[in-house]
Amino acid sequence: MKDDNRKVLNSLFKLMKPYSKSFVLFFFAILFQASISVLFPFIFSYLINEVYYNKNLSVLGSVIGIYLILFLIRSLLNLVESRIKANMLTDFLLDIRSKTFNSIIFLKPKYMNDINIGEEIMKLNKDMEHIFYFVYGIFYNITDAIKLILTLIIIYTMNKELFLIILFIVPCIVVLSHKLGGKISKENMKYRKECGKLSGWLFEIIQGIRDIRLMSAHKSVIDLYKEKLNKINNKEMKLNLNNAIIERIISFAELIGTLIVYVSSVIFISAGKLSIGGFVAIIDYFGNTQGLLGSLATSQVTLCKDFEYIKNLLNYMEQCLEKGEAFNSSNNTYISSSEIEFCNVDFGYDNRDKILDNINFKIKSGETIAITGKNGSGKSTLMNLLMRFYEADEGKITLGNVDIREIPLDYLRKYCGIVLQDHMVFDGSIKDNLQIGNENCSFEDLVELCKKVNLYDFICGLPAGMDTILGTEGIQLSGGQKQRLCIARVLLRNPEIIIFDEATSALDSETEKIIMETIECYKGKKTIIFITHSLSMVQIADRVLSMDSE
Repeated sequence: MKDDNRKVLNSLFKLMKPYSKSFVLFFFAILFQASISVLFPFIFSYLINEVYYNKNLSVLGSVIGIYLILFLIRSLLNLVESRIKANMLTDFLLDIRSKTFNSIIFLKPKYMNDINIGEEIMKLNKDMEHIFYFVYGIFYNITDAIKLILTLIIIYTMNKELFLIILFIVPCIVVLSHKLGGKISKENMKYRKECGKLSGWLFEIIQGIRDIRLMSAHKSVIDLYKEKLNKINNKEMKLNLNNAIIERIISFAELIGTLIVYVSSVIFISAGKLSIGGFVAIIDYFGNTQGLLGSLATSQVTLCKDFEYIKNLLNYMEQCLEKGEAFNSSNNTYISSSEIEFCNVDFGYDNRDKILDNINFKIKSGETIAITGKNGSGKSTLMNLLMRFYEADEGKITLGNVDIREIPLDYLRKYCGIVLQDHMVFDGSIKDNLQIGNENCSFEDLVELCKKVNLYDFICGLPAGMDTILGTEGIQLSGGQKQRLCIARVLLRNPEIIIFDEATSALDSETEKIIMETIECYKGKKTIIFITHSLSMVQIADRVLSMDSE
């Protein structure tokens, strides 16, 4: 566990490194403020003793002048602190959010299958704040600890016995708060996970609200929501109760400590071991010490909670990302042809029964192949392996006689284009959707491809044309129009290998015929793979590979 924590801290330090100068300046700003604050009671103690014991009123003006100078310096440092904190709240969090979003985009497929939308949104929004507050919480904790040490040193110079009493009280309260804080962090993570599940469920319900109303299932959905909400509320109440109990225990310990210090001070004054000025200063210092102890105690609980979020987030960012010459690789592997070969390939999802067992076949460059088979026979799995969404358990896959494991993922996925059955249209304009991955294409290219997939006349009939906003998941388009848009988007990339995974399933027969005519234009020029049950696609294929064969 300690090694895991050390690893998380090392990852956190790497995130902080580009902003090290700002963090150092921030730390010294709050440290000097804390040091100045410690001086105020000491100066006031000196003033009381000079006036009360020595009847020296002449020091009054000097002391007030010193107070004003120190106050001005502390105010300037406070402005520096606030400015840096405001800048870091923007820049540092923006950087971490970008890195987290990058991790979500490049999730390993095994995590993509179990993705919870609510949890991913919480990672981008709420979890980021925990990193920020953890980092600054550490700085404030260190500063408070230094301030506490300085306070104890001054108390030691005034009365050694009181110093020993306070020195005994302080560690007891800190150790107590640390142990209690660690116990609540696990419950907090369970609560957060439940919140993420509820967010994901709500997202799905809102997406399917039309179907729910059509099935008259609204009552059962409302009841289920209330049930889930009650479960969340019960967990939150339990967490709040545990937090309240911990805070009360710590507050009671502080009260006992305060009573001990007050009684001891009275005894030392009566014995002539403590001056009036020293007593006033120690009471002030101990009041500050209570605040510092309360801050340290409370922050222990908060920091433990924040660290669990950070550990979860940083481990997620590191473990879930596709690795191994994944993206922006310097490997300039050249694929000489689009010939594909599967050699003795075995594969099963999550160590379950094999879906593919000793698969061997070759697709020649420029060949058009139809892959058929019943559901679950492994047709789409072949393409998942080719695109390296998964790695084969045994055997190898080559592209242009190069093992695909030696080809950078970014290069591989630009070389191949896939049109999926479950098309994805994003909230934005038609032009934006077409240009995803095709940023450098010209407007003429967009028009030409839209004509080829029988989409251009529809676009021209829209008031804003290519700039028409489609809404969430392309709500303004029919299923067939979405599919044609996605086909155009892939063809715009001009990949050497084009894969259609049940891509014409949402098209009517007339549109499918137009699409097939478009695809036939690429025959012999591109390697084309159909994963299909469609007879029309099988008919234009050079060969048919059946996954139902033994």
